[in-house]
Amino acid sequence: MSYREDLASIAQRLRRAELDLAAWKASGIHERYMEAYFHVESLETEMLERMRRQRTENPTE
Repeated sequence: MSYREDLASIAQRLRRAELDLAAWKASGIHERYMEAYFHVESLETEMLERMRRQRTENPTE
């Protein structure tokens, strides 16, 4: 998978996770909301790490 495809995949998963987060927040089920919150945090971290790795491995791009 290319760098751009990888980022697009993570971004798509992040958008879905953010929708889940909003739905669980609206439902008032705190445990599910917290699970969704940490899933969003994890995906954001994954995206930032992938971007950092790309800059480190290919500083001219």
